[in-house]
Amino acid sequence: MGMSVAEISAFYKLVLPRLFRRARSLGIFGSRFDNRPLRDALNEAFADETLKSEKLRTGLALFAKRLDTGMPWALTNNPGWYYFQSITPDPTYLSNADLRLRKLVQASAAAPHYFDPVSKIGKHKAVLVDGAVAGLNNPALELVMIASDPAYGFGWRLSAENIYLMSVGTGLIRQRSKAAIYAGLTIDSLRGVINDVGLQQVAYLQALSECPLKWWINSEKKDQFAAPYCPAPLLHYQRCDVRLENAHEFSDEGSEFKASSLLQRRLSDRELRSIADMSSVGQGNLDLLEQLGHRAGTIYVAKAPPPVRFDPR
Repeated sequence: MGMSVAEISAFYKLVLPRLFRRARSLGIFGSRFDNRPLRDALNEAFADETLKSEKLRTGLALFAKRLDTGMPWALTNNPGWYYFQSITPDPTYLSNADLRLRKLVQASAAAPHYFDPVSKIGKHKAVLVDGAVAGLNNPALELVMIASDPAYGFGWRLSAENIYLMSVGTGLIRQRSKAAIYAGLTIDSLRGVINDVGLQQVAYLQALSECPLKWWINSEKKDQFAAPYCPAPLLHYQRCDVRLENAHEFSDEGSEFKASSLLQRRLSDRELRSIADMSSVGQGNLDLLEQLGHRAGTIYVAKAPPPVRFDPR
């Protein structure tokens, strides 16, 4: 939409405390937080702009899970996409091009347990939640498919010379469970799925791509130093993220991008809990997250800058 990085950062700091100001429940029989502050913030950012808005300066993809049909949704603003302006089956039908951005973004952010689903989009009655439920919390591999699959209208040719993908994460958490009862173990297991699938996506992409600064996967694959595993890399790929843990936890796996290594100090248990909780919006925690992101980004830009051929200038 043309906002600078500084403007996005300021908007984030302004809006986030509104969204998580006060929990209204434990999130067991209803969502923990009221949807209205999120709805108001997205209305402020996008007003009534739609997926076909001329204010969108780039290609855009958004991901959600439609629970009432059991299908993941991947939506893009490319006019060549099969479902962008499809033939309308009846007068009440609304093309995806005319869906409002604020509703689509709200659906993609409707994390179960935290926010209510989006129950209506355009003229459709639907039950839409965060795309992470469909295994798309890290949608990088899906974006490669969107860029190359004729159904989405881009038709980009896969090769390391032709496609560059920078995938920016929001902090990797290794889900550990100390629950003593079955229900607690079940909930912790489900929470861990999102991170496990995201890390799996990183492993797949590193296996298929030219990747100058590889992310540590596990003690078996390590950082996949022998990748790519295909005859020729399908793209140029770089994962940028932070491990939200202290150095020496789980040995020294990927220690350069552990929180304590980036800050050059050990984090307290309270700090670790705060940076791992997306509803923790105290100013000190927001400052700490920004500091971690800035330091990690500085390393990536220095060690693995985008190849010159992909510079739009």
